[in-house]
Amino acid sequence: MSSNIAANQIYQRVMEHTGFYRHGVPTTGVTEAEDIRKNLEKRIKYSAVINPEQINATAIYELSGSPCIYFTQLNEPNPRELAKLHKLSWNHGLAP
Repeated sequence: MSSNIAANQIYQRVMEHTGFYRHGVPTTGVTEAEDIRKNLEKRIKYSAVINPEQINATAIYELSGSPCIYFTQLNEPNPRELAKLHKLSWNHGLAP
């Protein structure tokens, strides 16, 4: 099993377990990056968030139209990468 497939399965399990996905489908408020890229308004709003060279979010959870959580799927996260993503997300200033 490749690391991408394993990471995707773990991501799906975590999202299901935490209630952000149900039966493999995002719940209300969760938008996947691929859907954001198809929506001009959201693509502009979240361009830095979904950019692979920056935060590279896999999905975004919005509450009342405001971003609350960025989800990023990583194959093998290390502390340095996690710290970088945390800093970028914090400095982006949209999600608390």
